[in-house]
Amino acid sequence: MSHALLGLATLAYCGAGVAYLWYLVHADAPAARFGVWGLAAGLVLHGAAISVGLLHHDFLPATNVREGLSLLAWLMGISYLVLDRKLHLPILGAFVLPLVLVVALPALAVPMPDLPLSPALHDGLLPFHVVIAFLGEALFAVASGVGFAYLVQERELKRRGRLAVLWAKLPALEVLDGLNRRLVLWGFALLSFTIVTGALVAKATWGSAWSWEPRELLAFVTWILFGGLVWARQLAGWRGRRVAVLTMAGFLLVMFSFVGLALCPVDRHGGMFQ
Repeated sequence: MSHALLGLATLAYCGAGVAYLWYLVHADAPAARFGVWGLAAGLVLHGAAISVGLLHHDFLPATNVREGLSLLAWLMGISYLVLDRKLHLPILGAFVLPLVLVVALPALAVPMPDLPLSPALHDGLLPFHVVIAFLGEALFAVASGVGFAYLVQERELKRRGRLAVLWAKLPALEVLDGLNRRLVLWGFALLSFTIVTGALVAKATWGSAWSWEPRELLAFVTWILFGGLVWARQLAGWRGRRVAVLTMAGFLLVMFSFVGLALCPVDRHGGMFQ
């Protein structure tokens, strides 16, 4: 049931993505509205799929790669929809929805066994830790899409070629840069909270707050990267292209930490938190 609902949600995301791309090219207001409604419909169906998993597991379904990708894609869509409703930037959907699909589609294809839950998953703080972690990753994903839009906009404005008129429909570079800054700052705050709550859960469950396992090390490296980016913006005045590139690189590191290591479960974060 949840897999079928996720499939329908992904179809809705595809429709929304096409609508947003049409809006990017033609600035057609109905296309933007269709994108919003398609995304909203996908999020409702996706939320229903996650709810079915929650009822089945009696825990937030994020215990393996497939469930984690599904939850991440859902939170990415919600984050962008909230952003769009607040700032009225539907044109950025052409850059964010493809990322949502890149994350959601593997969730349909990756087979995962239905294993019994580890007692560690019943720690009262763990669901909070998981939601905060995935929400922070979702904000980094949206920031990465905004960073890519910045790079495209900057390149086309410099070239002043035939596509410059097309990309000039995007927000000004200063707007994109400021939006990237806010998203990264919020993502970094959530990542910091994730590390703290993760240490508390680990201490309560395994007796040690830090184990030097690969996932924890990569989380710390990611924290250093985004923390350095926040610092460079605030104190060194970094702006523009290099910030956009580093944001995208940081999100790739996040995805490698989640997908790459989860597919090779060598530690207590390897799928079932054993």
